[in-house]
Amino acid sequence: MALAQQHAIARWAASMIRPGEKILLDAGSTMGALAHEVRGCDKLSVTTPGINTLQELVDSEDIEVDCLVGRLRSVSQSSVGPLAEAALERMSLDRVFMGADAVTAEDGI
Repeated sequence: MALAQQHAIARWAASMIRPGEKILLDAGSTMGALAHEVRGCDKLSVTTPGINTLQELVDSEDIEVDCLVGRLRSVSQSSVGPLAEAALERMSLDRVFMGADAVTAEDGI
């Protein structure tokens, strides 16, 4: 996906987020762009399996960041597997932003 499109998606998605919400940001470059957009949000709680999202938010003082642990999937630079899934089962979130790797209009998932 083109960089300009990723940033446009990230700006739109960030505009949907309200202060105090608990959100999940998936891994991937578009989610990294979204993490960059929310850096200035107040009282936000972000959960992520994505290393790039963690890097974007590491010094954001007003954002509480929880990282999902599990097996590292190097191609997506994210945590996957039973540990990450078990953690997600126990969470209550206001919004979830998912990436769309390997999804095409022609072939589906």
